[in-house]
Amino acid sequence: MYSRLFSIGISMIFRGLFLSVLFTITILFFYGYLPYINRDVFTYLSITTGIIDEQSVLFFKIIIPIALLFLLPVYIKTRELYIGLIKFITVYSSICLIILILSYSHIVYYKYVRSIDFVNELYYVSFSLILLLFNIVLAFTYPLIAISIVRVDRVGRIKSVDTSVNEIQLDPGEVVRIKIYGDQSSIGIRSQPENSIKVIGFNKTFFYKYIDIYPLSSFGGYVELFYKDKLLYRFKCIYKSIEYRRIKFNVFFNDDYIYSHEVSVESYKSVLESIESLIDSITGKLGIDKSDISRIVFYTIDKIHIPGDTIISDLTNVNEVNVMIYSTEKYMEIYKYYSKSDIYNLWETLVKRLEILRREISDLINETEELIGRVKYFQSNWW
Repeated sequence: MYSRLFSIGISMIFRGLFLSVLFTITILFFYGYLPYINRDVFTYLSITTGIIDEQSVLFFKIIIPIALLFLLPVYIKTRELYIGLIKFITVYSSICLIILILSYSHIVYYKYVRSIDFVNELYYVSFSLILLLFNIVLAFTYPLIAISIVRVDRVGRIKSVDTSVNEIQLDPGEVVRIKIYGDQSSIGIRSQPENSIKVIGFNKTFFYKYIDIYPLSSFGGYVELFYKDKLLYRFKCIYKSIEYRRIKFNVFFNDDYIYSHEVSVESYKSVLESIESLIDSITGKLGIDKSDISRIVFYTIDKIHIPGDTIISDLTNVNEVNVMIYSTEKYMEIYKYYSKSDIYNLWETLVKRLEILRREISDLINETEELIGRVKYFQSNWW
């Protein structure tokens, strides 16, 4: 239900065409080009009531369109092209309709007081109110947001997606691109299970904003897309067929060797994505946060640099990778001091010593409690 209301066809194309027709009718009405209306609203107001003179009529006829046109680049810059145009014609129409309603309402009052027939003007007021109501419903009550979901491969080719199905299957290297036309702040995205989907964005173009998503494992995950608290889409995102590569990673921390680990990684992943679990393990063992890592560099055994975003399938004839992890400045001095030692063994030793110290403190606490109990016993039996 909600997903259809936010589709490109209904939210943008149908609404845009309908609002364009309302905009055209409003402009023709405003400048007196509709049947039975031979003058623009300011000229008619001046002739009928004399409330404004001819110079003011000319001023308003020129200044109002120019002033309203300044809104066009503002809306295009803040809302992108398509939604910006819809917003512009809606605001332009609404301001013109409010001027029409106020002007013809004044004419009705003027003629009513002087017992002059005002039926036509009353029709004009009613007609303007109806047009304004349509504008409010279509542009202000109905959110100005549209969503499109497509698949995009590595070279940027776009493939359609059937959003009525509950599963989107990707070829290796493809991502699901969610295009958002309008304000993205009210759009939320969630994955089930948590951290099963990689989300990249928001990225902005002249026409729309978009986020790219893809599964982080061969099992995939569910993607839920919300508008505020309303669920718009829920689908499973998974790769069709996955090839694996067996790669050995030699991990170094500040140029000191830690350990080696051979794993099977998905061929569509980048080198950096392939070792995220290893990085979590290393930082956990060393007792530091990921924020304490300044950079990660990859090399082949022959010391050839490998960019972190290199896809595993592109690493031809590479079965072993050196992972160089460097910490921030606050950790550099202590690790330089122990540069001749194996940091990993140093940390293991420290943990073991802390465990022994914890047991000794626990025994000391027990002995202290026993001693306090004996003292209280002697005190209670002293007399």
